[in-house]
Amino acid sequence: MSVAVFDYKQVSDISWMPLIPIHLEFAGRTLQTEALVDSGAGVSLLPYAVGLNLGLRWEDQAQGPNLTGNASSDETRLVSLE
Repeated sequence: MSVAVFDYKQVSDISWMPLIPIHLEFAGRTLQTEALVDSGAGVSLLPYAVGLNLGLRWEDQAQGPNLTGNASSDETRLVSLE
């Protein structure tokens, strides 16, 4: 099953940031979108809306590590995608 593309540009103006097209799959669902290139990151963050489009149920995922900085008050969940 293919779902609609998630457009970061609708959420905020990140047109000046480096983006790369990606293809995600989870439980038979596919999603083609763009990802922010952060070559120095130890983890990749998946926006909540992208997870919903892939059919993820956040309450079914293991709790992830605590984040720092601007995201320190946000809850995280661990997900493995192809």
